[in-house]
Parts: sequence; structure tokens; C-alpha cells
Amino acid sequence: MLYLPPEKRMRFVMLLTLTGLLLFAMLYFGIRLKGFRLTNNVSWSEKGPGMAFDRFALAYTGLFSMASGNDDSGKGLSVEMAVQPDFPKYANFRFLLLMHSGEDSDQFLIGQWRSSLVIMVGDDFSNQRRQPKLYIQLDENDKRTHLLAIVSNPQGTRVYLDGELKQTSGALVLRYPGRDAQTRLVVGNSLSGMHPWEGKIFGLAFYTKEWNADDIRRHYQAWRANGNFSIFRGEPAPALCFRRGRRYRGP
Repeated sequence: MLYLPPEKRMRFVMLLTLTGLLLFAMLYFGIRLKGFRLTNNVSWSEKGPGMAFDRFALAYTGLFSMASGNDDSGKGLSVEMAVQPDFPKYANFRFLLLMHSGEDSDQFLIGQWRSSLVIMVGDDFSNQRRQPKLYIQLDENDKRTHLLAIVSNPQGTRVYLDGELKQTSGALVLRYPGRDAQTRLVVGNSLSGMHPWEGKIFGLAFYTKEWNADDIRRHYQAWRANGNFSIFRGEPAPALCFRRGRRYRGP
């Protein structure tokens, strides 16, 4: 057995203690989950078909192909979403919906900043580059579910809320990004999981055609009457439609 004088033994014990404390600090601050949870806080809504997103939630699809609605054919595109956003006190930019094909500059994004929905293309979230965007102001005291409709063609983009035209932009032209099974749809967060959105989504559909104002109003009235996306019956099928438990691909 190694014999150490009392003073050296005391130094050895102190060194061993400090080493243990340093190792504990390295493990704690090095591998603890900063701002993340081990559970995904997305669940099926208790009030009809839909998904509820709490903080630290994320839903996404596998890769798929979807031709742009704004290619040389000039058909345009339309997106409809039944959404009930929450209004958290923290003011981060949150990702409601993202279509991503590998390039941030090409992504199609619907986000939320405070009480506004933001429709944009690319990654100019701070608006420093002044890239075209559309902002839809919501009432924080209005807890109803709203039908959001976005219509875009090579001449610009229109945004409707509950059947009424809210904003237009000739500078913002939306496209579905990616071809050849390269697109991924992410709902309720960014790809990194660092921009969580909170609220509920009760229906979501993508079209490769441009709905007109009468179509949008008719869809809204049918949606209010039925409370779900059965409005697709008798209509040209959506290119991509998400309902509870499954994803529907049109022809």
C-alpha cells in the first residue's frame, strides 16, 4: 500500500474532489438537452380531426415529389389550411409550415411572428434583405379556427382569411420546391427543431391550380358548414392533402 504523508494525502483528496466536480460539470453542461425535450409534444386534437402542437413539437413527412404550380404552364398553386394558432408570450419567429427541398433559399414557408402569419420564400426571417413577404394580422383574443387560403401565380400572391381577401403582392411568387422526390413537408417547427409553433391544425391541402375568389368563398362556406375538409368531395382532387391518420395524394 502506498503511504502518503498527511499533508500530501490532504492534497490528493482535494485534487480528487476537484477532478470529480470538474468531470460532473463537463458532463452536465456538455450533454444536457439545452431547450429540448425527449418527447415530441404533438398529438391528435381532442376536438375533431386535427393535430395539436405544443412547445417542442414537430411533424414531418418523408421525401416526395411535387411539381411546382408556377412552372412554365402558369397554372399557379393554392394552399388551404384550417388553423387555430396560439399566441405565446415569447416573441420568436415560429414555423407553422415548411416545404423544403434541401436549399433554404428555395423553401416555401408559413410562419408566425407575434400575432401575424407570415407567408414567404427563402430564409430572410429577420427581413434584413427586404425579400417579399405577406403579413396577415390576427386578433389575439379570437380563439376561433380560421381557414387560411393562399393563391399564387406568376403575377403574384393573394392571401384570404375566412373567405375574405386580406393581402396581395405582385412581388411575392410562390412555388412548391423540389422535384424528383426531394421535397419534405415539416409542420409545427423548423428542420432544426429550434422554431416551435403552438396551436392546432384541422386540415391542410395543396393544389397545383389557382383557385379564384369565388372558389375560396365557396370553400369557406362549405368548411364552416361541415367543420372539416369534406369540401374536397366533388372538387378537383388536391395534389397533397393531410387528414387525420393519413396522407392523400391526388392524381
